[in-house]
Amino acid sequence: MRVIAAAILSLLGMAAVACGSNTPLPTYTPYPTTGPVVATEETAGPTPTATPAAPISSDAKPGDLLWTYEASQLGPVVEGVIYSGVRWDGLHALDASTGELLWEYDEPDGSIRSVLLAEGVIYLGSYDHRLYAVNATSGELLWTYLASDVVGSAVVADGVVYFGSSDYHLYSADAATGELLWKYLTDGSVYTRPVVADSVVYVGSDENLYTLDAATGELRWRYEADGEVSGPAVADGVVYVGGGNYLYALDAATGELRWIYRTGRGGYSRGISRPVVADGVVYLGSADRHFYALNAATGELLWRYRTGNPYFPGAEVADGVVYFGSGDYHLYALDAANGELLWRHETGGKVVSLRVVDRVVYFVGGDTLHAVAASPGP
Repeated sequence: MRVIAAAILSLLGMAAVACGSNTPLPTYTPYPTTGPVVATEETAGPTPTATPAAPISSDAKPGDLLWTYEASQLGPVVEGVIYSGVRWDGLHALDASTGELLWEYDEPDGSIRSVLLAEGVIYLGSYDHRLYAVNATSGELLWTYLASDVVGSAVVADGVVYFGSSDYHLYSADAATGELLWKYLTDGSVYTRPVVADSVVYVGSDENLYTLDAATGELRWRYEADGEVSGPAVADGVVYVGGGNYLYALDAATGELRWIYRTGRGGYSRGISRPVVADGVVYLGSADRHFYALNAATGELLWRYRTGNPYFPGAEVADGVVYFGSGDYHLYALDAANGELLWRHETGGKVVSLRVVDRVVYFVGGDTLHAVAASPGP
């Protein structure tokens, strides 16, 4: 009933809720370090290792395994280098073609939860309550920021890094120095990655989507969903966010509801994965074990595909193919236009993150980073 009521109120044009608090906190403490740990025979050790470390061949067929490497988090792939987090062993920079270790940064404490690259700097969200900024070329530690609890995913825009924490806050800090600009108190943990568009920060927490002024942290509007929200996606003036078993399409400026789509129930409070928008289509996974493609303008169902498990960490679209991982321990490649299965690859564990770069799919499943040949297109 709550979601129906919320939809009616939004469609009637009632004002979105404006509440919460914006609390400046100008405190920052640099964190000492001995610098990067360069990969040598002594420091690299027998594990983690790339297996097999073979160059990408033009003879590789879509879905063929190219190499693997022990890792727990997948970061960006830029200029032939892939950045990955290794459980309890810091950040590793790998050759994207072979999986060979280039250098590593030995994080002082905790384990890496998220990896982001922006303007030559790697930002690491960690279970030790810190956000680390590391030089992407050398592995040198630049600065850290200490939050009150586990730090989630980050995003950088216009020289500012925005990141959430399980201490219920969204933080805004100078990307070059780590100096805190502002922080905003939400109603729950902030684990999902924020999105910045048109000087506005969109972030999900608990059952709410918050939109904040990127410069000041002032709340513009808030939307309450029917269940724990996913990370948002913003495209063409519309915010797409999952909540419970619903996908909401909201006006990015006002929070007014454009349309709503209900998937099947799957018994999870966060029933919808972070949506992905490409070529006028919204792609998302649901706790009902289906992966959906919806018309982004109308919410009309285009197709859906059933897998063996409801866990979907997200998706990537490249060359007319949509890639996603499922809790059934498989990576799927579907024709983005009609949902036809092109191939699937056994992963050995739940896929927690993936990237598609230069016709290679990189993904982490079962604490292992995999490189698999992508499809040239349907």
